[in-house]
Amino acid sequence: GIIGGAATLAITNSENYGDIGWGAGYSKSNTVTGAGGIAGGLGNSTLAAVTNHGAVKAATAGGGLVGSTLIRKEDGTYSDVVIASGHNYGAVEAKKKAGGIVGEAQTMLLSCYNKGAVYSSSGEAGGLMAFGPAAVVQDCYNNASVSGGITGGLIGACHFYILTASA
Repeated sequence: GIIGGAATLAITNSENYGDIGWGAGYSKSNTVTGAGGIAGGLGNSTLAAVTNHGAVKAATAGGGLVGSTLIRKEDGTYSDVVIASGHNYGAVEAKKKAGGIVGEAQTMLLSCYNKGAVYSSSGEAGGLMAFGPAAVVQDCYNNASVSGGITGGLIGACHFYILTASA
């Protein structure tokens, strides 16, 4: 949406209104990995006061705000991303790993919400996060439908997480 990918990034007070990913006029292929309303792929980064209004579509790792923080697929290494006051209104669709806020990430979500429908045709889907090795989620909520293979109203699948004051 705002940036395709970056190793380290800080984004504040930013909004995206455009559609992202395959079928959105940007790519004729349905092989997009890491598509997000704010960023497609990130290293260790911080986002604050960011909002997405556009639809996001990806083959793997579609997120309303961030697609992926996966560094190395072979050993499952992820970067850390912190998102404070992040909001998504756009629908998110991915074959695998569709999340209202993040697709696949090791993340901390603070005061975030999703109001866009989330759909994964064959993988994890979560109202806030589809998949991650670790997550801290505080004061966040999802107010949209979520459907997919492994589905959660807030988190699709996560190895270790702390969840407080969220709905």
